[in-house]
Amino acid sequence: MLDNSKFSSRTQVTKDERKIIAGYEININSIGVAQKILQRELHIPLTNDKELMKKKVSAIIESSIFFEKLRINKLVRNALKVIIVTFSLIRAESAFSQTQLDSIIDKRDDTKLSQKKSTSEINRSLITESEYIVPEKVMIAFGEIVDPGMIGTPAGGYFKRNFLDSQGKQDLFYKKLVYFGYIQKDVERFKSYFQDGNIVFSENELEKEHFSDILVHERLHKGIDNLSKKDKKVLNEARNFILNDFRQKEIQWSNDTDSLFVLLQEGKISQQEYEIKSKEVVLKTNPILLDTEGTTSGLIPVLRNNEEFYTYLMMNKFQSQVIDYVKNNFPNSYKIFEELKNKIQYQIQKKK
Repeated sequence: MLDNSKFSSRTQVTKDERKIIAGYEININSIGVAQKILQRELHIPLTNDKELMKKKVSAIIESSIFFEKLRINKLVRNALKVIIVTFSLIRAESAFSQTQLDSIIDKRDDTKLSQKKSTSEINRSLITESEYIVPEKVMIAFGEIVDPGMIGTPAGGYFKRNFLDSQGKQDLFYKKLVYFGYIQKDVERFKSYFQDGNIVFSENELEKEHFSDILVHERLHKGIDNLSKKDKKVLNEARNFILNDFRQKEIQWSNDTDSLFVLLQEGKISQQEYEIKSKEVVLKTNPILLDTEGTTSGLIPVLRNNEEFYTYLMMNKFQSQVIDYVKNNFPNSYKIFEELKNKIQYQIQKKK
């Protein structure tokens, strides 16, 4: 492995060196100049032993440290090309040709040095002000305190208020984190994240390909929460109308679907028949709100918490008729929603 500390901070070359190497013409002078540059910059000894030079060059080609310097040091790059081209002319079986070197350098520039970032790195780059990442065990400790009946590992979310809202909860949070090895300063820092309108995620969420969807979801919650009272009222007009329409029509179809369920339990109809007939009963009432499958099964989170209506709308979890209805019947609500959605999506795309 090459010693990174041996690189000159700034390459000092004569006009003749620069002139010869700039175009890396192949002649005796350029070969000598190239060897001197590689000796000075990479500490490769001058030698007439072509096999030794070949091994040294091979080591350079495989060194990620070298390529990091090679990408920004055009002189060294061209000096290396001179040596490689020379070997190719002198020795037909040389391991590297000029074309091969160009290909290797270009490939390293694109993949080795500007290496495609990992999913975690890409997702972490999306995080902005008032958004935090905490270790998974910190998120679990927090979740166990604020939601003792929690099942699974919490992903995180938007915290518009302090959920560690009692001394008992704060003391328990402190004890759990000290047990994990955190000092008081760390505990106070983590505690400050879970409040004041911050967005916090468990670190393991960064490994997920769809992390940006989760981030967008929470940013929309925050965006809606930060609207003026007037805009909130306008935005919620569409939501409340559509949810009320659903609940009223749910009363209409509930008796019929209950009867079908009894028949299913008695074995008089199959599961498939039950699902088909239930869907027909629901569709007869023509509700505005349906999930992407044209059923009600995907609506449970929204019906339990109406604050999820616009996040589901943004993530296209409703049939297209829902957004069309908002657009055509509540244009002011639609405008506010679209402005929020576009702003959030732009923030994400700008960082990708």
